[in-house]
This record gives sequence, C-alpha cells and structure tokens, in this order.
Amino acid sequence: IFAGYTNVSYGSLGNGTGALPTGTSVTGLRSFSKFEIGTNFLYTIAPGLNLGVEVVYVNADPKGSFTYTNSKGVANLVTGSQSAVEGRLRIQRDF
Repeated sequence: IFAGYTNVSYGSLGNGTGALPTGTSVTGLRSFSKFEIGTNFLYTIAPGLNLGVEVVYVNADPKGSFTYTNSKGVANLVTGSQSAVEGRLRIQRDF
C-alpha cells in the first residue's frame, strides 16, 4: 500500500493570469493539490517470471476554476476536484 500528497502553489501567479518580470505571459499556471492512494501485488509464477497487478486512486483539486480546450477544439470549464482510478497489469521476465 502506498499514498502521496502534493500541494503546488504559484502564489499570485496561480490564477492563470499575470506576467513574469520579463513580461512573459504565464497563462495556464494553476495552483492545485493532488492525493493518491494505491496498492500493488506481485506474484512469482516461476523463477524469473512475475505477474503484477496495481490499482491507484487519484484525486486532483485545482484552486478555483479554469477552462481548457481539448484536442477537438472544445472549451471545457473545470470546477472542483477531479478523480480517476488507474489499473495496471504487469508481466515481468528477468534473465
């Protein structure tokens, strides 16, 4: 079992607007926090051959709301936290 927590804060630049001292636009910087918890299991089928399974739950919480454009050019408004569950299957052969 494993877990992690990340908190990223850009301060006054975290609202997605503003400028760096050089005048470069910082549109897109977004303060956020992220929490994840997961577990994995590894079974040795034969010497040098392993089968593994991993499941992870991730929750990301942006500070405030923001809009992003997807690959089809559609703008999407994101408010509140977003969650996902990831699963992995691993077959590993060691020589």
